[in-house]
Amino acid sequence: MNTKEWSVGVVDYGGRLLLRARSKAGKVKHKTAQTDKRREAAKMAAEWCAELNERGVVDDLRLSQAIERFQGGYLCFRRDATARRFQTVFNAFQRLTGDPKLSAMNEAMLAQFSRDYAKGVTPATLAAALRHLKAFLRWAGRQNLIGRVPHVEMPSGRSTNKAKGRPLTGEEIERIVLAVPKVRKADAEAWQFLIRLLSASGLRLGEAVALSWNTEDPVAVVERNGRLWIVIQAEAQKAGRLTECPATPEFSDLLRLVPEGQRKGRVVKLPSRRVDNVSQVVADCCKAAQVRGTAHDLRRTFAERWAKKLSAQQLQKLMRHASLQTTLGYYATGNCGLEDALFSDSGNKVGNKAIDCEVGK
Repeated sequence: MNTKEWSVGVVDYGGRLLLRARSKAGKVKHKTAQTDKRREAAKMAAEWCAELNERGVVDDLRLSQAIERFQGGYLCFRRDATARRFQTVFNAFQRLTGDPKLSAMNEAMLAQFSRDYAKGVTPATLAAALRHLKAFLRWAGRQNLIGRVPHVEMPSGRSTNKAKGRPLTGEEIERIVLAVPKVRKADAEAWQFLIRLLSASGLRLGEAVALSWNTEDPVAVVERNGRLWIVIQAEAQKAGRLTECPATPEFSDLLRLVPEGQRKGRVVKLPSRRVDNVSQVVADCCKAAQVRGTAHDLRRTFAERWAKKLSAQQLQKLMRHASLQTTLGYYATGNCGLEDALFSDSGNKVGNKAIDCEVGK
């Protein structure tokens, strides 16, 4: 019998019913009630209370069991986009390590994961994944699910302030599109459409996968006054705020190629909606085309193309960056049209507008 005594109640959190367990030692646990009926939730609370007082916290849980509790407790208070990012990290960790017991998640295992995961992602992505794992392990420690929270060694904080990927050329993108059937023969058309869409839209991969014709969905195509707009709700936006941006002419033309009868549900009809799976397929297509590139490089390609035509502030708005420094430091680093601007016929050598003058006067 566990010496701790637990009490469990039902709380209303933003319209959702949660079960809240509290021990005499001050530990708090949450679980989703999975019902909107308070009577059923109260019954579940009583059953959970009995379980906790009889067995206490189960020692040495499997990672998958701990993740399930984490999703029902910690993540139920977070935005959907945050939950998806955690799930992407969990998927990667389980793919590389299996389903270990929490007690086995020590410094050695975490270091091995870092080495293996770093082979296919940028340093920034690796650092983000490790931060998510650190948050999860600290939560497990607070919940008494793990005896000792292991130290997570983070990558060096030194930064060159340069993009880790690169913009792709039009010829490289076409090679990737043509190589798709080598990787996905059965559904090549959907993947080819995704690659063209990423290049034409500048959307992040998760946003492109979620893009929908249904205007009520978190990432949606909306028509206003004859023009197409992309509306991304706060819960689906990296910066956590609503954004509305007109689709570029190239992106609009691509979307209008879709027959009206097929403009329902997801814009890109992929067999998987897991971002890590989709990212891997795109990477495999790049490899098959003998192109060094990733799905995010298609976003960089989009940014470089529009950096030649827009001001820095306009490009920031188009890319939906919270900081202008992100735009300048990571996306407007290549050919931004400087040569064309300097030697354009629209101005003279001092940057003023063309003026009429006579030599010698």
